[in-house]
Amino acid sequence: MPKIVTLYCVSLVPPLLLPGVEVNAWDIAKSLIVTMLIPIVLGLMFRSHSPEGAGQWAPVMNKVSGIALLIMLVTGLGLNISNIIDLIGSFGFLALILFVVGSLLIGMLMGGRDPAVRSVLGLGTAQRNVAAAILVTSLNFPGTMTLPFVLVASIILPLILIPTAKRLGGRSEAAVTSPDAA
Repeated sequence: MPKIVTLYCVSLVPPLLLPGVEVNAWDIAKSLIVTMLIPIVLGLMFRSHSPEGAGQWAPVMNKVSGIALLIMLVTGLGLNISNIIDLIGSFGFLALILFVVGSLLIGMLMGGRDPAVRSVLGLGTAQRNVAAAILVTSLNFPGTMTLPFVLVASIILPLILIPTAKRLGGRSEAAVTSPDAA
């Protein structure tokens, strides 16, 4: 379901948020349909007709997709290294950190009183679909600082969110194992 929401949001929201910037919603949707939606539908169909076969192929496909994403990130970072270095000292870098931390805090505030729900909602709100963002920026904003910005975001996100998740997970484990929790 999140991929379908990504398809809808990424193709319709940028033209609304970026007045004066020409973005073709259908071109964005088309690229996301081909690279995200069709593979998901095919995978679901395969799993519904052959659960055993899908179970055997799932680990292989997870490794292949992980390696492909890693290759894409390393290549993108290598090709954009000078732009990325320029971005590090800019307000764009600060804005990115504030965006991630702000998204995390907003999600946690919206999560209510249950710490587990707060943690999941905060982390989920802060997490971005980097693969979709790279696809959209490379197809629609060539020659701009958009792709280097997304590549830096792909590094900043886990640097902020993984330690946060570990800390929040540690709190949850401590709450479960403490004598007061019983």
